[in-house]
Amino acid sequence: MAGCLMKLRALARLNRVSGRALSTAGKNPQQAPQEDDTTHDDKFVRGPVSFASSHWLDRWSPGAREWLEGQNRRWWIEGVKGRCKKHIELRGSEKEISKFVEDAYKHYLEIHESKITDGRSQTHVQTACLVLATFKVFKSYIRDDEELLKIVREHMGGMTAPLIRAMLHSSLFIRKVIFRIDVFSAVARMMKSLEIDMGSSFKCDFRSSKDEASLEVHSCLYHDVFLEEGVPQLTSCCCCSLDALWFDHLEFHKVGYIREDWLADGDSKCAMCLKRLK
Repeated sequence: MAGCLMKLRALARLNRVSGRALSTAGKNPQQAPQEDDTTHDDKFVRGPVSFASSHWLDRWSPGAREWLEGQNRRWWIEGVKGRCKKHIELRGSEKEISKFVEDAYKHYLEIHESKITDGRSQTHVQTACLVLATFKVFKSYIRDDEELLKIVREHMGGMTAPLIRAMLHSSLFIRKVIFRIDVFSAVARMMKSLEIDMGSSFKCDFRSSKDEASLEVHSCLYHDVFLEEGVPQLTSCCCCSLDALWFDHLEFHKVGYIREDWLADGDSKCAMCLKRLK
């Protein structure tokens, strides 16, 4: 349950793209609909907020994001207790460790609070601080970094990836066979949605054409936080590192995916490219 907000964001993206695909059936598949430029006011916003910087939950149900993020933090901490029971190094110290994680989260959130500029960035900063706190506390007990990264990925919802991927394949197949929707264009719109979900705290460049689409992330809030804290490897557990599941293994639908660069590997940017396969 710890990755609830991430899973809901994934489901919303699938629903959002499905709705657009159905609404454009029969139209030119290369003409992707444009987002409406709306504004939203909340207590975390400093100045006017565009559609690109306002959180999708704020637009759908004002107040739901704050409630869900609170639940997500509580589920995350409860999930920490469950993780402790599975590892002999942590077993028996569940309450102590979960309290350490909660205190560390508050500490890191206070340090990086200045990075919160709108609703979207607030979600990202809170998630980054939960990941950071869990990794730092667990590292006092488990010395194997690879094992720690595996734990964090699972806690971020990595274990649900097969289910989400199956839902995606089914959705794309139905749109292709029943509604005659161009699958490549639908997947390219998902990549555009990923850019929108990142918000103004990221610096991204999305480009698309008839047969190719690409997304470059030149500045990543997660990477910035983890780099400042001396653990850049945690970038591999968050953000587009998880979102790649939306684009990988789509050869059956004639969509190829290449990850050309990755901040987590020490590159200067994250670069993802989609290509229409013949």
